[in-house]
Amino acid sequence: MAKITEEQFRYYYCLLAWLFMLFGMVFSKVMLSMGVIGLALNAVFHRELAGHWRRFVGQPALLALTGVFVLYALSGLWSENTDWLANRLRMKLPFLLLPFSVAALPQFGQREYRSLLYFFFLLLLAVCLYLLGWYLFHYEQVTHSYQTGQVIPTPCRHIHFSLMTAFAALIGWDLWRRRFYWRYPGVERAVQAAGGLFLVVFLHILAVRSGMVAFYLAAVYLLAWYAVAARRWAIAIAVGGALAIGAWLAVRYVPTLQNKINYTLYNIHQIRRGENLRDLSDAYRVATIQAGVQMVREHPWTGVGIGDIRDATSAYMHRHYPELADTHYMPQSQAVLAAAALGWPGLLLFGGCILLPFFYGGAFRDPLLAGFGLVALSAFLVEQLLETQTGSAFFLVFLLGFIRERIEADLRTD
Repeated sequence: MAKITEEQFRYYYCLLAWLFMLFGMVFSKVMLSMGVIGLALNAVFHRELAGHWRRFVGQPALLALTGVFVLYALSGLWSENTDWLANRLRMKLPFLLLPFSVAALPQFGQREYRSLLYFFFLLLLAVCLYLLGWYLFHYEQVTHSYQTGQVIPTPCRHIHFSLMTAFAALIGWDLWRRRFYWRYPGVERAVQAAGGLFLVVFLHILAVRSGMVAFYLAAVYLLAWYAVAARRWAIAIAVGGALAIGAWLAVRYVPTLQNKINYTLYNIHQIRRGENLRDLSDAYRVATIQAGVQMVREHPWTGVGIGDIRDATSAYMHRHYPELADTHYMPQSQAVLAAAALGWPGLLLFGGCILLPFFYGGAFRDPLLAGFGLVALSAFLVEQLLETQTGSAFFLVFLLGFIRERIEADLRTD
């Protein structure tokens, strides 16, 4: 039996840690943390530590993502609530650990990353098939619950799960387009095509607005890309028309989506009248975003500091929305939250740190990366995507995978 080398051990160890992160972001925060820590340990306890550091500092995309942690830490200089500051910095540790950890990965090229994406696609496909069966088994109860803003129970927060489902559908399309397979090309390509279509259908049954908006933004972009890059205008228009017809049919005939639309319109009506706000999920979103906008007006250059963001939000809610004041929320928009915590200059730096990895070296030319960017960044408008462990992992794990894939390609070219 051949003896496994240290490099081979690290290779399989890092792949296992990545699988832990993919599986953990759906099912288990403990597994997610284990994956992050595992990759960090591989980077630190390595004889080539100095070489990994040089590779890391030579990659602006990795440095930019680390800058998110640095910006949050600097805002602590004008934050009075050190306990909440420590909480936020702990939540941002992956931005400090994972970029350097990815620079230290052993061989991690297109084959490895696309295989991991394939695993995630199959994982989401299996979960969504199970959830569909569960929904059909509890059809009346679950359909009725959508009238009060509830959704099909998902293994992680429904907003995050809907974004993952949207991206998994894009992965299925990309794998099919690239003719990527493990062993059986005909069978696997059929699974990729049918599975991707099923995930789109299930996204409408799940009826979570964030995921649906993210998917359609990405789909419109990818159809435009396909029409221009492949010069297949007729196919792109036909698929776009099919999506439009499918969306219309879903609105008319999918009961969960119908109830979600009616509940959203009810939310809007009640918020405008200022009635029953405590029972409306969107009331908290609107109120906290207004609180964040007010913080920017009062502290345009420095913001209130990430440590004080929750206290400032609570103070605003006590003054303007006393019925919502005991919720301990922050602005439910990543963009508004960053502006409120860091001020306008900090928001510009934060935006640069987030966007640079998508554009550096023409990275956006990869259609799947561009699609992922639209899925993730669209959620920044109305969600605190980076203020939760799962949201941060969703953003970082896939984006860093794309970056490392490009690094590997450059190394092989050199």
